[in-house]
Amino acid sequence: MENRTLSNSVAMPVLGDGMTQVQGPEVVQAITDAVAAGYRSIDTAVIYDKEAVIGQGIANLMSIDQIYF
Repeated sequence: MENRTLSNSVAMPVLGDGMTQVQGPEVVQAITDAVAAGYRSIDTAVIYDKEAVIGQGIANLMSIDQIYF
């Protein structure tokens, strides 16, 4: 995936996966699938009101060294 270098010299992916339309336990699977497909940027905006279930999906991936939330 293509990256852009931020002002702090961190390379961040241009493409991310949003969680706005995913509901309930599907969120955990969506995060797992996105990371398996190569995504490293997960949109976890507080407006989605899915912090707990997004946290579960992220907790399953703690061995991934660079995920942007």
